[in-house]
Amino acid sequence: MVKTLTREVVLETHVCGTCGITYAAPLGFWDERELDGRIWYCPNGDQRLYSKRIEDQLREELSAKEQRLQQVRRDRDSYREDAESERRSHTATRGHLTRARKRAAAALCPVEDCNKKLVGMAEHLRLVHPDYQPEEA
Repeated sequence: MVKTLTREVVLETHVCGTCGITYAAPLGFWDERELDGRIWYCPNGDQRLYSKRIEDQLREELSAKEQRLQQVRRDRDSYREDAESERRSHTATRGHLTRARKRAAAALCPVEDCNKKLVGMAEHLRLVHPDYQPEEA
């Protein structure tokens, strides 16, 4: 007894990158080769393969983006620390300036250890503190 079997197969075409021949394989074959990274051959015997699997490419891209994100976060933290340091420095400078202004307003000698009230400050500085430099105050 003879039985006839009819089967329908859907083929997908591909062009060989080496010899240029067009050939076909069952639907999904190319996707499987891209995922599993296995080698196949065109009808003329040229060895074919996908250089990198999609999953590997995506993992590499994700890894690179995660590294970039970590670097951006490190930069952000560094900038915040720098800004905080500058803010503290600015606050300290403002405090020194405020003290100097108050001493000047009270006609006190600008040298911190000397609390002498002055009438002629320039004369006092010239005579009592000849090495005083106002830029250092």
